[in-house]
Amino acid sequence: DVAKAVTARRRRGSLVGTEVGGELAVRIEAGWQLPKMDILGLSDPFAVVKIGEQKFRTKTQKATLNPKWEQEFSFAIDWQ
Repeated sequence: DVAKAVTARRRRGSLVGTEVGGELAVRIEAGWQLPKMDILGLSDPFAVVKIGEQKFRTKTQKATLNPKWEQEFSFAIDWQ
């Protein structure tokens, strides 16, 4: 497992009635002990989160095997 903590929560929406939809917030915290990918024994890691056709990418963390992204992304969700 690469991600230290990923939390998700549904915002603004309802699972009952006719108005169904909202947001899903996903937070990418960190990674640790990633594989070495260059000749210096380091990596330039980033994370990609995709739900359906929606895709987000964290910022690249240069020269580390233990990145800290601490980024949150919101996906528009249709719960139907």
